[in-house]
Amino acid sequence: MIWINSVLALLAVVLGTSCIAAIWSVLILLSGGYSGIIAQFAALAVVVLLSLNGMRSGPLRALCAIALQAFATLYQSYIVAVGMIAGEMGFQVTDALSKIGFDFAFAVARAQAVRSDLLLYFVALVVAGVFGFGWQGKRSPLPGGRPAKKKLAERT
Repeated sequence: MIWINSVLALLAVVLGTSCIAAIWSVLILLSGGYSGIIAQFAALAVVVLLSLNGMRSGPLRALCAIALQAFATLYQSYIVAVGMIAGEMGFQVTDALSKIGFDFAFAVARAQAVRSDLLLYFVALVVAGVFGFGWQGKRSPLPGGRPAKKKLAERT
């Protein structure tokens, strides 16, 4: 039964990371850039997502945070490239997603990447690793997430 919980938690984290990347790509398309700055917030959101799914801080969560941040970066680059291609060719984004391959979209994304964004993407990976390793999140002293009741002597 424990492996079902682990699989469901993994699916929830991947789905949440996909949502973070989709929101990130919409913000990029609306703002006209600034993808490197938004990457820092996405890295923190990935760490919070892992923490909310019950993963304890440490090296495993740091590696998961780095991997998920890399996935989010690649996914948002793909969505932004497809959105730009769709805008230039007059397609709807959903049509462009089915017609444009990964290689063409990543070639466009690589051509539009500037060094400052690439540097900030790397910094976002470091942020995800550092906060994934050390950020404790909100913990409860009792199992089940309930706060501990105060003793009568502590209340007065």
